[in-house]
Amino acid sequence: MENKGSYSTAMANGMKKVKEYPDPKNEISYAYAITRTEWEKEKGLNNDQE
Repeated sequence: MENKGSYSTAMANGMKKVKEYPDPKNEISYAYAITRTEWEKEKGLNNDQE
């Protein structure tokens, strides 16, 4: 793994690997993502403001 810092940050924020693709510089690059709902749940936020 080339950039452990970025990977660790993504994991700490609840992101999941969603894509792998060839990259001439790094051989393989990865894309990480999280939905708003997943992020709010991870952070203990409640979006019900009635």
